[in-house]
Amino acid sequence: MEIENADFERISSGVKKSKDRTTEKPFRLTERDVELLKFIYEQKFATLDLLYFRFFDKRAKAVDAVPENLWVTRQRVAVLRRAGLLQSQMVYTESKAIYLLTQLGYQVLKSKRELLHYADPVQQVDFRYFEHDKRISYCRTALERSAKCYLWFPERTLRAKRRFEIDGKQFLVPSDAMPDGVFLSSKQERIAFELEFTPKKRERYAEKYRKYLGLLDTPIKRIGGDGPYGYTEALFHRVVIVACTDRIGKDLQEFFRNEAFSIMSYEKLIGGTLGVRAL
Repeated sequence: MEIENADFERISSGVKKSKDRTTEKPFRLTERDVELLKFIYEQKFATLDLLYFRFFDKRAKAVDAVPENLWVTRQRVAVLRRAGLLQSQMVYTESKAIYLLTQLGYQVLKSKRELLHYADPVQQVDFRYFEHDKRISYCRTALERSAKCYLWFPERTLRAKRRFEIDGKQFLVPSDAMPDGVFLSSKQERIAFELEFTPKKRERYAEKYRKYLGLLDTPIKRIGGDGPYGYTEALFHRVVIVACTDRIGKDLQEFFRNEAFSIMSYEKLIGGTLGVRAL
């Protein structure tokens, strides 16, 4: 898949050009590049380390050392930046830049992939949710790398469409029970994903438990697929909640006792799958 100068001019018509963009020489946009752009689009942004673990990690074991300076990842991201597909941004909590999709990157991505939803890419990181959103992206990467996640629906898609679709079936997500993500497991289970980054009051945990338990126990109408219109089916089969600290994990274990809820440690999930560098 090679994008020539003329192709960039066609795709980028009416799109503001990046200062770093140069199209003097054509370059080959690989399938991995397209998946990388799609990942950043869905997850809002990505760090260099995150892109390495998701797309460039060739280690046999998580305990093995990562490449010095992440050179291959760094070089490829630089190529995508020079092409105007990615832009970098600094955040005050990080010593290194983060990467976002540009408008040109979005146009190229739409020409190569059918997307879960269509909206302009995020151009400015919301610092209030940066650490939370970054950890969700690491959890997605770990679940996909360990083959526990077959298909991921990011929160951005769920909020934009209020639904997700699997095999022609559209499942409507209530606005008062919007998870941080939904994924299809290797066992074809629809799983609601939540990341608990900061401790909450007991009442908040109890309320969340009741809402999800109601969704697990009550079939709702879905659209499409086999069967008549409005056929009822459970929205989720299970709920996975990742706790970022031991204290949060203990609080969650106290409330979420039903077997349909799985409480996972962020440190064990990420460290065990990607290694300590990812923590």
